[in-house]
Amino acid sequence: ADDALFQWAVQLYSDGDYADASQRFGELLERFPQSPLRSKARLGLGWVEYHLEDYAAAERAFQALADEPEIGNEATYWLGLTLKAQEKWQPAADTLREVAQHEASWQVPAQYHAAEALVQLDRANEADELFQAVAEHAESEWADDAILALAREAFEANQYEEVDRLAERLVSEHADSELIGHIESIRARSLLRRKDYDTAATLLESLSIDGSSDVSQNEDGHARTIDGWTNR
Repeated sequence: ADDALFQWAVQLYSDGDYADASQRFGELLERFPQSPLRSKARLGLGWVEYHLEDYAAAERAFQALADEPEIGNEATYWLGLTLKAQEKWQPAADTLREVAQHEASWQVPAQYHAAEALVQLDRANEADELFQAVAEHAESEWADDAILALAREAFEANQYEEVDRLAERLVSEHADSELIGHIESIRARSLLRRKDYDTAATLLESLSIDGSSDVSQNEDGHARTIDGWTNR
């Protein structure tokens, strides 16, 4: 019965019914004081608070679970995301790097989000090392995000040949990626800076035809994290 209630709560959460999901997680805690799923239900309440952007409550929930034997590393990962969402860049980076070192199943997304926090701290070299590590996991759903992030960093550093190389890498290694148009947009902007107007115009025309544009990888990546977690 507790397992069915937990799965119901997770499904409600996945469907975006956060109020009912919170009630079902809370019901499990109330009705089944000895359930082995209690820690996961508490974690579920943290998910709801995170998604509703009640980050202070989510931070408390995840922090309280950080030392739990079964889910401590997962809770710490979500704690890192919560700190990042509050723009607490240094503790977010530290927390996420700790997860990456101790939990293989969360290593790649933890490295990616830690790198984003380091970018905000103007520690580009450290961020790029983590993005590079993520990009090497070509089978991961985060690899194309990491290549795009590296291209953005290269563009900001006026490293336009590196932008070209990364755009070619993304197309070569992730031919079906939804981010190809976004990295090509960055490449087009770099071509304009290099005054290669003809090539830039051709590229921009192709981008306008397929409707591609540069978007926030923070939002896209976060949505995939949520989806992957709740459908494990």
